[in-house]
Amino acid sequence: ETTADMSADFVSAATYFTTAQDTEFLHEMVKDVLMKTGSFATASGEQLQAYADSLLRGAILYMAVVNEMEEAINSAVAGTVEIEDSQKLWDAGVAYYIGSTEGFHVGGSKKAPGESLFGLANRLCNDFGVCNTDGKANVNDDLLTAFSAVQNALETSNANGASQTYTNDIKPNLVVPLIQGLLDAMLEAGKDQAGPGRGDAYGYSRVLLGIYNQIAPSDVLTIQQATAPTNVIDATDVNAVFLAVEEIIEDPAVTTDCAEIGATRGLNDESKDICAGIIIEAPQPTPTTEAPNSAPVVTPAPVIVTRAPVGDKPVPVDHQDGLAWGRFTFTDEAQANKDAAVALDVKGIWVAADVAAATTLYQNGVNFATGVTGYTAVTSLQKMSTQSKVVMRQDAIYNFYRYAVYTPETFDTQETGDAWDFANKVVTAALGTTNADPLVLAAESAVVLNSYLMIIHQLYEATQSCKINSSNAALRMLDSAVAMWIGDEQGDGKFNSGYMMYSMAQLAMDHYGAAEAESPINTELMTLFNDAKSILQQCTSANPTQFIKMRMKVREINTAFVKVFVQNWLWYASAGDKIFEELFTVALVPHLNACGAGNYDFLQGATSLFTGNPAGKDIILNTLPQGLACLGITCADLGDPSTSGRPGLVSIVGDACTDLETFENSSFFAGYQVDPSSTPKFEESKLDVDARQMNILMATDTLATAKELYEVGYNSKDGESLRSLKDKVSYGTKILGQPGELSSLWKTYFNGADNYPDTYINGILSGGGAYVSASRAQKAEAVRRMIQAGVSHLVVAKHLDDAFLACSQGQNGNDHVDSAAAFMIGSIEGPRSGGSTARKGSMLYGLANEVCGRFEKCETTGDATANEFILFAFDDIKQWLKDTQCESGISIANESLLPMLSVSVIQSLIIDASASVPLPAQSPQDQLASLDALGKSILPQINDVNQTSAATISDITTFNFNQKAATTIGPIFDALRFVLNPLGVDCDVIGTLDGISSQTTCSVSDDVVAPPVQTETNLGDDLYTTTTYVKNLADIALDIKQIEDDLELNRKDLALLIYREGQNSPVYDKFGIKTDVRSIADFSKNASNTMMNNPIFQVTVFALEDEFGEYLGADARNYADSVVMSFFNSEENTGTVAAEAAVALNIGMEVINELYQQLANCRDQRIQDDNGIHSIDQVAALYIGDGEISGNHEEGHLLYNLAERMAIKFGTVDEASGMALANLKFLRLLNQARLDLSFPQACSGDLTTVRKLTRTVNKIVPQIIVVQVQALINAVLEDDRNRVRVHAHAVVPLVRACNEVTFEYLQDKLLNANFAETEVDAVISRLYSSLFCFGVTCADVGDHQEAETGAVCSAPTGLAPMVGYRPREEVIEYARLDLDIQYLDIMMAKKALGPAMDVYMFGLHSAGTAADGSSSVSLQNLAIGSGRSVVPEYNTHVQYYNSDNNYADTIVLDALNPASTFTDIERRQIVVGTAQYMIMYMAILQSMYESVSACKAGGRTDTSALLWDKAAAYIIGSMEGPVEEPYTVRPGVFLWGLGKKYCTSWGTCRNIITGSSLVNQEILSLLYTGRGAVNVQSCEALEKAAREMTSLLRVSLFQTTLSEVESTGTSQDNPLREEHFARSYSAARSLLPLISKENRDDANFISSTLDPDGPLLGASGETEKRANAILVEKALIDNIDDLDTDCALVGQTSTADACSGEVESERKNTVPLVIGITLGAIVGGALAIMLFVCQARKGQRNKDEQAKFIRNQQGVMDETRDFDPTDSRGQAATDELDHSDAAPAGDGTFSDVKLPEPV
Repeated sequence: ETTADMSADFVSAATYFTTAQDTEFLHEMVKDVLMKTGSFATASGEQLQAYADSLLRGAILYMAVVNEMEEAINSAVAGTVEIEDSQKLWDAGVAYYIGSTEGFHVGGSKKAPGESLFGLANRLCNDFGVCNTDGKANVNDDLLTAFSAVQNALETSNANGASQTYTNDIKPNLVVPLIQGLLDAMLEAGKDQAGPGRGDAYGYSRVLLGIYNQIAPSDVLTIQQATAPTNVIDATDVNAVFLAVEEIIEDPAVTTDCAEIGATRGLNDESKDICAGIIIEAPQPTPTTEAPNSAPVVTPAPVIVTRAPVGDKPVPVDHQDGLAWGRFTFTDEAQANKDAAVALDVKGIWVAADVAAATTLYQNGVNFATGVTGYTAVTSLQKMSTQSKVVMRQDAIYNFYRYAVYTPETFDTQETGDAWDFANKVVTAALGTTNADPLVLAAESAVVLNSYLMIIHQLYEATQSCKINSSNAALRMLDSAVAMWIGDEQGDGKFNSGYMMYSMAQLAMDHYGAAEAESPINTELMTLFNDAKSILQQCTSANPTQFIKMRMKVREINTAFVKVFVQNWLWYASAGDKIFEELFTVALVPHLNACGAGNYDFLQGATSLFTGNPAGKDIILNTLPQGLACLGITCADLGDPSTSGRPGLVSIVGDACTDLETFENSSFFAGYQVDPSSTPKFEESKLDVDARQMNILMATDTLATAKELYEVGYNSKDGESLRSLKDKVSYGTKILGQPGELSSLWKTYFNGADNYPDTYINGILSGGGAYVSASRAQKAEAVRRMIQAGVSHLVVAKHLDDAFLACSQGQNGNDHVDSAAAFMIGSIEGPRSGGSTARKGSMLYGLANEVCGRFEKCETTGDATANEFILFAFDDIKQWLKDTQCESGISIANESLLPMLSVSVIQSLIIDASASVPLPAQSPQDQLASLDALGKSILPQINDVNQTSAATISDITTFNFNQKAATTIGPIFDALRFVLNPLGVDCDVIGTLDGISSQTTCSVSDDVVAPPVQTETNLGDDLYTTTTYVKNLADIALDIKQIEDDLELNRKDLALLIYREGQNSPVYDKFGIKTDVRSIADFSKNASNTMMNNPIFQVTVFALEDEFGEYLGADARNYADSVVMSFFNSEENTGTVAAEAAVALNIGMEVINELYQQLANCRDQRIQDDNGIHSIDQVAALYIGDGEISGNHEEGHLLYNLAERMAIKFGTVDEASGMALANLKFLRLLNQARLDLSFPQACSGDLTTVRKLTRTVNKIVPQIIVVQVQALINAVLEDDRNRVRVHAHAVVPLVRACNEVTFEYLQDKLLNANFAETEVDAVISRLYSSLFCFGVTCADVGDHQEAETGAVCSAPTGLAPMVGYRPREEVIEYARLDLDIQYLDIMMAKKALGPAMDVYMFGLHSAGTAADGSSSVSLQNLAIGSGRSVVPEYNTHVQYYNSDNNYADTIVLDALNPASTFTDIERRQIVVGTAQYMIMYMAILQSMYESVSACKAGGRTDTSALLWDKAAAYIIGSMEGPVEEPYTVRPGVFLWGLGKKYCTSWGTCRNIITGSSLVNQEILSLLYTGRGAVNVQSCEALEKAAREMTSLLRVSLFQTTLSEVESTGTSQDNPLREEHFARSYSAARSLLPLISKENRDDANFISSTLDPDGPLLGASGETEKRANAILVEKALIDNIDDLDTDCALVGQTSTADACSGEVESERKNTVPLVIGITLGAIVGGALAIMLFVCQARKGQRNKDEQAKFIRNQQGVMDETRDFDPTDSRGQAATDELDHSDAAPAGDGTFSDVKLPEPV
């Protein structure tokens, strides 16, 4: 943005740091840090991290906050935007200040502070003494208050008020964290100069420098100098910065309050207070003589805050209306008063003289000697607990406490004695504590445990009496409960009065600071008790529902008591009173645990209490909201702490309320949202709490109560009644008569039982049947699993059936879908995605989360993958039903959702089967019972598809206490393998148990696993029939289809899941066992390992990667995935482009990769039997896919289909087959590849098959590129920018290997989709010009049939000119060898030695001239060809290289050998340089002299012409184009390109605009001369031309070698020097054999000096290196004339003259001459050239005995040359206009033929 858009602070900082208000100054700072450049170059890693962190947090986030806030204020004041937009801007500013990691708790994160300025303030407040009582920064409190004030002002359109608040209360405080951060960092840096403090000081000070520079420039300068990265901070700097900050804050223009900053301690522990003056020296510590190994100081134990003794409470006057003050009428008040006397025993303990007296009173009792109503044995508070095993044995709440405080083992070992008097043990521990007043603690313990449980029991008994219609008995028990609740001596609504639960509620209200009045909880309880009385009065047989009503009312009463526990726990936890906190932890946790809210194991088996270190506080805080929601407790029930005077209480209650609001009436279940039109599902979902509590009751062996809970319900209200699990079981097993209905399968399997789950559960609850001898744990587990697995499955299926029935009747079925989801998930999982982290869920969702980890099938959130699919499916079904697409919804249910419900059941069954193997007969372990219930839950479906498997599983899983379970798990896996596919379950979704490969349901059987490899696969409806099994690979098309479908429905998350994880394409190991599912993303993400042998991939990565090897912010090798993900992550609706990108890039490159990998396998002889053909079949499968039909553009999803669609658009449909030409060629060539590999031992022995296969593959790949080019052009013409980006990534990078300039142009226009409408024709024209790069023709691409374009495709033909030379024969394929060298260079740059070897040995671009391409040419062919012997100098090279006929091949292969000792730079330059300077040089000579031989042999001229034109192709190459262009535009790699590359530095450029060089013009003239000689069969002239050409070719070799030697001597950069050296080394080796022949000493000197270990590179100093380089240059120049090379064509540089032989380190006097020659070439034209030639003649030796050619004075030559044996430069001419060969004159010359204009 411009500074006009930014805040004043930003402008100030930009002005301070830059001269032109550069808005990117902060970006530049961060970049310098990340790049470790400039002042940060020497920083340590720790310091760099500090620099970056503080800049991001301190400078950039501060600017973000201020910019957003000020834009919000300014826009509101100006009225330029809607008020909502100003509010959004304000919220953004606040969000930047606070950040996401602080969470939603008041004060921020309870763990580590976040990464924002808010977190910085919280982190530093303690060091500066400015924290509130919660340990959070005061400045944050002030800012949050002000933030809200501005928010309110904006909402009420009070813009001026908002502005005033921002200016006065916010802006001054925003800098506080920065100032504190700076000061703290200075102290840290002063203590540790090598530490991160320097980095933090730098980052936090940047903004402050800009803000305060105008106010206090000298102080700012002090800070700037002290925090500079180059400064080592010492004590002086620290004090200077503190003083500077103090002076800035004291300035009247600065409104920041120094008190907000605070004070800290200095380097010597002195006080540093911004408000009070900076440095106050602290007393110096007295030197210690303590030994170094003295004992450490013991940290004092934490202070325990407890309630002080309060003595006796006032006794109120007896109320005239009795115990309950007339608000509750007792049936028998006299008896009620007896029960109320329990309070006097509590009082007696409270006021006892000592612990002994209190203990006696507690144990024996005094005031209710006749017992409580109904229990004469309960005569003391202690006996309320010790008699509980008899009195309360069937009470649900009592057993919830037992389950919470005892370990599971206890229930099997302590069924006798006083094993269950846990309340008594708590009171006894209280009496024995020394950490608090034991009397008060014991008294209150007896109330909240002993008395409370007795009250609940009386209510339980009242309910049971109502059940049997005994109204009077029920009312007496209710009276007793009310009496014990209030107790004797309790005043109505009084605080310091009474001792029982009523008093405890009053105490909590008093703690909260409320005025004395009755606690709302007590008021509620009084109402509830009166309601209960009304219900009990009507408990008769005529009113059977009264029992249910009373049951519901008792739950409400109990919830009200729990509210008392909650309020008191919150108070003590916030006050730090750990003793009473522990008491209420014991009272509260059993209720939370019964709701499944968290893991409370800390309470089980606790051996000590009231030690001052209570466990579980954090667990309770984190799980309290969920537990309260389960109990029906609201935020209002927690009380109002605002008047308590306790900030800690305010905070803890506020946090709990915030969290609780996410649970109250939530429409979310584990992230699944209930449809707004559906009825609320929270109460309905609470049946899972019934299931959990049933399990608790059965685990405590309380079967009768568990049975009642199952049948009647308890937690799930249904209007005026209760839902029960039994009702739900009956609902789930109702049969509608639909075929395949799940409930009918159950009935069939279980011999006609209408409601088998109910029979099963009731049988266990009644203690009969197979479970008569079972352990307590086994009974509990069997019922738990039957509800979780069997009942859940049935209920979900039944709800879906009802949903589809409603849909078919035109009704909304989504209410049933939501009911299905709510039941399947349950309330325990909570609203957040992934479910409860406690993993206590009771339903199928919880089961999946419980077991997914054992199979590695959990998401990162811990949620089961199966659950994600199920919830997606629920949503999909609702979408279809909403549109009344009933059949589509049914399809999803049957094909996806219902099969996935079985996954967790099967996984659990496998786990328990595995665990049961070692168990003996009569084992009490619960896995045996779980196995039984799980088996019965899945067997009806299994039996429906395979009765044998069902029988096998039944035999193993059926529970028999007296028999041992199966001895092996194998049969379970075997049985499951046969049924998973028919059940619609993918074995990979099940996974592998504990990563053990044998414990998997994937195996060699059924359709789930691979058939034999010889199994045919019919691809595309007889389009292509493979001979091996590849259907699994073809099924990747199904993934694409599903991704497309999901994207069309805007379900990006599900589409992304399939893209990343895969779904339909299994992966098999060598045995055919399924091991994984293939994903489209993995094609790209694994490319760094799988595509190393793929040259197309390597070139693409080379073109796209930046200097760090990255593209789009990720590893460039994963470019395809990055592009695809850019569409998934796009905020705009990109339709199905992500799917098309996955096809074009991921799958498209994988098709190519399979081909090249096959080549590598064949080359390395890794192919056995039909493996090769199988690989070719895999290519077909990936290209065609599943669902394709021949020639059909509407079916299919992969590249074949894309080709069909593009063929229609471009008119490239084959008329005979109706198929796209690209597809037709692709399949024909693929069959050819199969044929190449079909011969026995095809890839063993010689390389014949490899060469054949290479030719075929090199023709297949262009067919794939054709399709991508068509799709790219189509997207450009249709202005579909997203698809332009997709297909550009498949095409444009490949242009990099042909033309860097064109690539950069297309990169900008297409990769970034950055073209204007007016540029369309130009862009397409550039694409057309690049077709030759890919081996693609204009005819292959065709013309777009719909869109009009001015771009015309005219790719070069075989007879097209090569920079002016028009060959007579088609030799373009030979010219394309330069692309092989370019690819070779890229492969070496990428260190891809395998692909480099393939390109070198077998070729890539040159298919020769035969019609079938059988004469493929490769660089190695040229390097080892026997025809080289025709070259006169060949033997000279062979002899020099130790008689190695294949000397160049030896050099290349040695460099390509990974074991060789070359560096990567050397290896690259040697391989590429040898190809350029040695192989191609000799190939040119070979072709020329073979042309001469063919001429002398007589006959037709075709052969001789072809060979001469081939030499021209080898000189020029394909990359140069038809006309001459500068090297920077067309950087060719053949000798022609080298002539252009070096002519500038050597002053031999003929035209610096076109880039032509003098030597190239000479070469061009000779080429036409030779062609003319061929045409007239003047063999002598042809041979003379060949000899002259040989001399000309050496010019570029000399220029290259000399230039690279000089650069080696002068370069200061080691990698660059090494590159120049390796290039000079390679170039020199092409000349050394010739030099050695003339001057062996020079050759030896050059060779030894240029050796990698020689004195040029190995010299110790720069002077020595340059001196050695000069000596090499002189030795080379001295041999120019000896090698018949024109020194004038070699030229001169600023340091060397090829003609004079002069080489100097600084030869400046020649520079004007070089410039003059160059300018003369431009201005003087032909005259300058003629003068230059005259100079050249002076430099040549006189060779009168040899005839020579006279260069054409009119420009470019054509056709033929005059040959005059008496003149060294005869004239040559041609009729260029007619392109016809000129006839010679009578004397055999062409002197009378006029030259044409230059081409």
